[in-house]
Amino acid sequence: MPVTDGPIYGNAIMQAPDGQQLCRIDEKRADWYINHPEDIAYEIVDGEGPRIVRLRFEPSGRAGTDDPFQQGDKRNECAVCGESNGGLTRHHILPWSYRKHLPQQVITHCFHDIVPLCVRCHGAYEETVDSYKATLCEKYDVPIKGIQPKLDIPLGRATNAAFAIVRYGEKIPVKRLQELKFIVFSYSGSCDEDTLQFLTKSKSHVSCGKSHGQMIVEKLALDDLQEFFEGWRQHFLDHTCPQFMPDHWSVTRKVNGT
Repeated sequence: MPVTDGPIYGNAIMQAPDGQQLCRIDEKRADWYINHPEDIAYEIVDGEGPRIVRLRFEPSGRAGTDDPFQQGDKRNECAVCGESNGGLTRHHILPWSYRKHLPQQVITHCFHDIVPLCVRCHGAYEETVDSYKATLCEKYDVPIKGIQPKLDIPLGRATNAAFAIVRYGEKIPVKRLQELKFIVFSYSGSCDEDTLQFLTKSKSHVSCGKSHGQMIVEKLALDDLQEFFEGWRQHFLDHTCPQFMPDHWSVTRKVNGT
């Protein structure tokens, strides 16, 4: 669990041309807008409070302007114990092993389920995760280790034999050449030029496996994601008893795209 160099949350304010607050952005994003070569935004100088970046163009939409979680100031401190000086980690309440397989419309601009944790609290919580994963395995009938990739040994032997025939056929002793051709024929039922060329282009002798996370996500319909997210959110609360969660964070917050 790597410790971040900077803050987890960015609290710079982005405004529409009329001054309405649109969202919060991090310092890097604020600099990008302000220093854009097409002069698309400028900074409102204010001696107090966070940086303010005001756009010079009308945004395509103003979704989220009435969302208190999205608009509110967020504290860069451990959501569990409040530690802010010892380095923070970025914790995905819905584990990355599931999150990475979700549709883009679900995870794009989804900051609600990423919270800062200190290393100690993060490590303590991770020790509780496997038991909940085991519960999900039983619920969705998915093995905890997923489906492991399998080596296709016959294909590997046939491919190696075909490669040797094509590459070194003229130099191979007759008896050994016949053995290699027999290996190819036994696998594919043919040893003609087309078969040899096809086998030499085989890129993998390993069948594709599937991770536990991928298999679970594939079993979830879009309508099931709300319950799935809420289950992990509640598990996090039950096993950490956090005292410093971001304002307006909620177990029942609607999942993007559902």
